[in-house]
Amino acid sequence: MHVIIVHGWKGSPDLAWFPWVISALKERGYTVEALRLPRSFTPDRWTWSRRVREVMERSNPEETIILAHSLGCPTTLFALRDYHGKPFRKIVFVSGFFRPFFVPFVHTWFFGARLDIAQLRNKALSWHVIHGEADPLVPYKRGRELADMLGVPLETICGGGHFTPREKCLELPEVLKAIMDS
Repeated sequence: MHVIIVHGWKGSPDLAWFPWVISALKERGYTVEALRLPRSFTPDRWTWSRRVREVMERSNPEETIILAHSLGCPTTLFALRDYHGKPFRKIVFVSGFFRPFFVPFVHTWFFGARLDIAQLRNKALSWHVIHGEADPLVPYKRGRELADMLGVPLETICGGGHFTPREKCLELPEVLKAIMDS
């Protein structure tokens, strides 16, 4: 099984819980492709989604799980919008959203574009959405909205925030469980 990891704004595969989940997956025999998207402090939707789509297109979707965090979630959705291959085995979203909210940067990210989640549901055989109930960056209701649109339950981490290095979130067992559950 192969896992593609898509970090979010100001993120990298070297920060927060990513090194832990990468190590845990490799110990269990998974191959991991942790993307390092360009200019993570000033990301560009087109560049990021094109990069993610390129990785998607060269993977075996039946054996691939995509794990995305924060801005990596709409990035993945934009990449899926232009992806025309077979459905992926599973997609796991952490602290995700699919439309703009009160943060000006997020409005810019979506400028001139919409995501029709109903049309994207069939791009994966299984979806999983995890959100911290006390997320200070992406409102909890955005995670609920995403789960509802995908038709899946929202896994709430009580007291959980945005799962960042600043919060000292170095392990996230709920993510590993979501990936490994069939």
